[in-house]
Amino acid sequence: MIQLEKSEDWYEDYGDCLFFHFPTFEEPPESYIGSPLETDFDHEYWTHFTKDVDFNLIIAQAIQMART
Repeated sequence: MIQLEKSEDWYEDYGDCLFFHFPTFEEPPESYIGSPLETDFDHEYWTHFTKDVDFNLIIAQAIQMART
């Protein structure tokens, strides 16, 4: 299960996370991968985030899919 948190609760030690814009409930929801420390991060737009994403696993799966 993915645990959503409010973006203002993000802490620097979390590093890159997956951010979402709500209350826009689109399929799939609009998202941003990164941290609020990045210059293009819009603090008012990205309302929630999750740390429950294994970016290394996602990258490995993308590489595997590109090979097939």
